[in-house]
Amino acid sequence: MRANMLQSSSIFGLLVWLLVLIGVISTLSAPGMQEMVTWQRWMDLALEIDPVFAFRTDPNAYPPGAVSLLYLSAELFGISDKALTVKTLLLLTSAGTSIATGLWLRSWPAAWVSLAVMGYVGVSLGLLDVLYLLPLTLALWALSKRHLALFSFFFATSVMIKWQPAILAPILLIYLVREVLSHKSWQLRMKMTAEILVPGIAVASITVLVFGFSYVTQSLTGATQQSMWSGNALNVNWLLSALALGPVEGWGSVTYVYVDDVEGPLPMIMRWNFWILYAVLLVLVARVRNLDFSRIVVALGLAVLLYGLIAVGAHSNHMTLVFPIALFLIFGVPELRYQSTLLLAIPLVNIIWDMGLTGTRLRVPSVGPVDASIPIAVLIVTMGIALTYNLVKFLLARDFNAVSKAADFSSAVGVHR
Repeated sequence: MRANMLQSSSIFGLLVWLLVLIGVISTLSAPGMQEMVTWQRWMDLALEIDPVFAFRTDPNAYPPGAVSLLYLSAELFGISDKALTVKTLLLLTSAGTSIATGLWLRSWPAAWVSLAVMGYVGVSLGLLDVLYLLPLTLALWALSKRHLALFSFFFATSVMIKWQPAILAPILLIYLVREVLSHKSWQLRMKMTAEILVPGIAVASITVLVFGFSYVTQSLTGATQQSMWSGNALNVNWLLSALALGPVEGWGSVTYVYVDDVEGPLPMIMRWNFWILYAVLLVLVARVRNLDFSRIVVALGLAVLLYGLIAVGAHSNHMTLVFPIALFLIFGVPELRYQSTLLLAIPLVNIIWDMGLTGTRLRVPSVGPVDASIPIAVLIVTMGIALTYNLVKFLLARDFNAVSKAADFSSAVGVHR
């Protein structure tokens, strides 16, 4: 009887997933954000000769993996409509990430939420961020299972698609060093070290050899030296931009402010603030006595939250990096279910404000004479500070025992073996 009920639950879980998938597919015709034109130009350049030519001609701030995947999708799908080719690639990646998330967390709801979120960001908006979220999800799964070589390969792959996952590397390194040193056998330590280093270095080395060291470093420099104060991220720097523009624009419109146009040292101070606070986070992580996987994921969430709140040049879409982290915490750590939901919601609200539902910014009325983004940013920053406090408190707590599944969901809704 119980076996029949479990089988029935899995069937209904699949049916819900298929309905969500149909909803995502219906957004294939959505125009997406204006950068869709850029993705199509990269695809045309790659098809003209090869991805190396495309990357060297227009490296932008993306690593070579993005243009390579665009090229492969054009070759494999054979669709004459370039925009539809891009959307199809993002659809398949979104579905793959959802399946990987559901299997990792053994939860249909996790798969549903993942598909809805990835489908909106990838298929409706056309953001290439979903391309790196699949290998990043697989990397976190591999790390949770202690498959170190697979983790190294998938994590390096995610970084070679977009640079943002590199923000997580120092925290992950602390965890990996602790894992290696927890074993007394030098032979085992050497084996684990090789598993951690060799696949990742191989991925990075092959990429650099194929696409050229100077071009890859140029791309990395473009990503790390963003010229705008806030890339439509409703954070502390957006509020500082509002303060800079307010007397000029009458507080009625806030937009990009470029660092070079700002008088005084404030942008540089904010850059250093991020790195100082990030260093403090690394010290806190290193001092955690019981640094289990759940705690390290909390630390990863803190790193992304810190980046999104105060890093100069952070864009509204950069915090998509937190999606697989938040999903693990929502469905894997019941003590943090609501905090993790907020961690997932903050970037989604920011993206919806910036890009709307299909790539066009929503017309949000002003709050009196004030641009609506200002009070929204105040609210998001306040929530972010409160969330940071709660996550740090959890990270440093001594009596936490890692659990594998949120209590709100019975085993019947899991993805069963």
